[in-house]
Amino acid sequence: MTEPADTLDEGRLTLHHDFVWLLHRNGLDTFESFYHEGLGQLLRDVGPRSNVQLTLESDGRPVTLFLKRHEPVGFLEKLRAWLRFRRPRTPARTEWENIRELARLGIATMPPVAFGEDPDTGRSFVMTAKLDFARPADDFVRDRFTSGPGAMTPERRKFVQRLAQLVRKLHAADLTHRDLYLCHVFVRETDGDYQLYLIDLQRLGPHVFQRRWKVKDLAQLEFSRPRGTLSNTDAMRFLLTYFGVERLGPNEKRFARSILRKVRRMKRKGEAEETTR
Repeated sequence: MTEPADTLDEGRLTLHHDFVWLLHRNGLDTFESFYHEGLGQLLRDVGPRSNVQLTLESDGRPVTLFLKRHEPVGFLEKLRAWLRFRRPRTPARTEWENIRELARLGIATMPPVAFGEDPDTGRSFVMTAKLDFARPADDFVRDRFTSGPGAMTPERRKFVQRLAQLVRKLHAADLTHRDLYLCHVFVRETDGDYQLYLIDLQRLGPHVFQRRWKVKDLAQLEFSRPRGTLSNTDAMRFLLTYFGVERLGPNEKRFARSILRKVRRMKRKGEAEETTR
């Protein structure tokens, strides 16, 4: 990832080098221009956050962009930051810096486009580009793999290996995602291999109780595995690659049991929520 090239609008707006011309051409060169009414298609509007999709033309081809806009950080978030002896940060700055950190670590993620924050209002946004020819891992797995007899193909082994390597690299850097469902991993097929991308990085970061959050990351992956696709054998292969061992030792088995306990709690919680609807 190249470094952002332009800082505009009295420091409120940063444009990534690769998208400066495109954004300038479409009038997206001030902080407020990213809040214009009617900009793009509203995908989601939940409380303090909204998601917008827009398509711009670049040399005759469409470029799809995603804009995530945040309202000011609430008092509780500021309090949590102060208790951790950290300066409160806007959600958009957190995600923007996490994108840059993953790029530094060699972990593929969303192409960064623009970032803005207004110190007067507390509003912030981050814009990323669509991952062309990539799709969510849960959809990919559901369409491509089954867990029946003889279904452990080289393609499945390769996918499981790449997924485990991705999470191992993330956790080795003492980072956890905290929302690591398969829908937040994107897959692109390249010459018989798989390139995986990690998205939705707002909660990613180092945390005090690392083991707890690593267990949660892995439990979320297991919990989101579509039924009838990846098997228990796949899960074991994942763990062997994740730990970098040929057989699970006592420590790895304890860790695996913690993951399974967390998965069971997640399932019970999901069933309880279903019964109250």
